[in-house]
Amino acid sequence: MPSPSIAATFDYRAFLWGLPRDRRRHWRLFVGGYVLAMLALFALFLLFDRVLAPVVGEQIGDTLYSPVLPVLLFYSPPFVSVASAYRRGGLSTSVAIGVAPSLVFGAFVTLDVAVHLVTTGEYVTRGDTALWALLVMFGLFGLVGSLVGFFVGTTGRFVVDRFRSR
Repeated sequence: MPSPSIAATFDYRAFLWGLPRDRRRHWRLFVGGYVLAMLALFALFLLFDRVLAPVVGEQIGDTLYSPVLPVLLFYSPPFVSVASAYRRGGLSTSVAIGVAPSLVFGAFVTLDVAVHLVTTGEYVTRGDTALWALLVMFGLFGLVGSLVGFFVGTTGRFVVDRFRSR
């Protein structure tokens, strides 16, 4: 149990869930907007891979995937989490931001395999690692990055608030 002085100045519910007055709007903006942006990019990748790559060529797909996929899966969760925490989002929002890339990637890989199976009739896997293992590792990378981003954003907000109050 924390000391009374810490309990009086620290709001655990706001730390975990964010401010109650705009919690739903915050979740829609940060988690929903982030997931929608990833869904749109992965849908574009899937469309390009299945429709345009046979016509245009496979090398353009590799040129498109190589820089964008690591940014989506590994680099973006900490930055989105910093922005969310600075805007007084809770820890739960940052956790959702951290695991969202892994879940969206898993859904689109499954959809890609299903579309390929339906259109060609053959089941093809594109790697020697199980999908669940990749998703767990991507989820852990995103989770660690978003937690670091959450604490950086919370600390930045605390420092800015202290300087403004002087």
